Amino acid sequence: MKFYYIILAAALLYACNNPEVNNSDYAIEKLGKPIGEQQEKIVQDLKTLFAVPEESRSNSAMMSSFSRQFATYIDDYQLQQFDYYDFDLERFYNDPSEENLQKCLIPREELFLVATKEGRAEYNVTVKKINNQDMWGIDRVIPNYQQTIGWLPDSLSKAETNKVKIFTLGSRDLVTYERKGEACYFKINGEPFTPAKLCEFLVEEYKQGKNMEQTLQKQVRAIKTQQ
Repeated sequence: MKFYYIILAAALLYACNNPEVNNSDYAIEKLGKPIGEQQEKIVQDLKTLFAVPEESRSNSAMMSSFSRQFATYIDDYQLQQFDYYDFDLERFYNDPSEENLQKCLIPREELFLVATKEGRAEYNVTVKKINNQDMWGIDRVIPNYQQTIGWLPDSLSKAETNKVKIFTLGSRDLVTYERKGEACYFKINGEPFTPAKLCEFLVEEYKQGKNMEQTLQKQVRAIKTQQ
């Protein structure tokens, strides 16, 4: 009997330390929203795109093996769309306050999709219209996305909310949601930002970006002067 209780305790401990598959109301496949009428069009466009021989494609971003793998088995996944935003750093710098953070989120044209299978986030895929055509293509694909976003269901469960936004800052993805009426911020891997620290980080990002821009302009002027 003692051995039985030891086995039971070990099983419970394993379950608590491995929350990858979450069947609660905060599971990854329940956090986004179905892409609805667009799903069939997106699925068919990607299938068509990757049916074309690789050497015939003009968009090199479409050529990764992960993109091909996802498009080949796209019917095996449940696709969820998350609210996706750009962060307007210029606007924020004009009023670098915690209250202004949410006001600087600008909806993106791309769709931020999470492809799940059996409760796991297998891929993050962003899709967009190709060269203003009426055809969807893959802009970015990240495999094994459970390793990146697996922290989110438990975090949202503790905050008792399933409303979440993804926003970009340069090449970075960040996450925001509300907990008891207060906005919370995280890196995409779950590392938290206090609003104050995020403000400091954004101001520094803006300054570094401006310095790089000015340096580049000086280099261009120097080259033109030498010509």
